[in-house]
Amino acid sequence: MPPSTPIITNLTNSDDNYGPNTWPGSISGTAADALSGLGTTEVYIKKAGTTLYWDGSTYANSPVSPIYNTATGTINWSYAITLGSSGSYEVGVRTNDTAGNTSTVVTDTFTYDEADPAAAGGIYINSNIEGNDKYYTNNNLVSVVVVGPDDPLAYSLLSNNGSSYNGSTYPEATP
Repeated sequence: MPPSTPIITNLTNSDDNYGPNTWPGSISGTAADALSGLGTTEVYIKKAGTTLYWDGSTYANSPVSPIYNTATGTINWSYAITLGSSGSYEVGVRTNDTAGNTSTVVTDTFTYDEADPAAAGGIYINSNIEGNDKYYTNNNLVSVVVVGPDDPLAYSLLSNNGSSYNGSTYPEATP
């Protein structure tokens, strides 16, 4: 009788998206076998939509069958990996018992994104500005710079004539 299907316990982001600050550093879970006892747990990591599997040091082409890597532990198992590149991944896990039986493979998919967020390169606006009792028209280029996901939003507005808005004072407008 094969062991129970293993459970992946640490890929728990509800939207299955990870980045350098949220990736747990490993794939881990639990396994069980009622009769002969647990042998090994094996994990494959595949770049989704390809036949490239992690072989322990690089992604190797394996169009016929997955390349499995042995996890550490038995009841509580873990396989450490640094993903290193953005993309979609598929993980498969199976458990072997000491009698030579193999469980059903359990799979999970997730996205790893290490790219910084990007704002649009520029936004062209045509606005009518009223000031000093005169009516002005300005064609400005507005640049937005995002510092990072954990930092306050930092921004700068730059006009074609070199003046800028820093959040507290407006540039001088000329007719």
